[in-house]
Amino acid sequence: MKKSEMVDILVRETDRSRELCQRALDGLFTAIADEVAHGGGEVKLPELGTLRRAGRAGGPGRNPRTGAPITIAPLWRLTIKGGSAMKRRFAALRPPAARQAAE
Repeated sequence: MKKSEMVDILVRETDRSRELCQRALDGLFTAIADEVAHGGGEVKLPELGTLRRAGRAGGPGRNPRTGAPITIAPLWRLTIKGGSAMKRRFAALRPPAARQAAE
């Protein structure tokens, strides 16, 4: 789903202007990104899950092409842990083969 599709849903569900819904969605995304990236906290979104910043330590490595030793820099990444409502939705979407085996 694209952001423009999300805006369309907000317009339809709230009967507000497209511009207002666009600004609201932009503000929400900015607040979430700022909290996860700079606040170091986590953002809990009911029905979706928890977004959290996680770090990976750097260390020695090897260039796969040349085999030369390199230093791998530490980095931050975004992790998303699905909430219980999302897990239930995914469980209901099991592939047909898995569904038949469970029955």
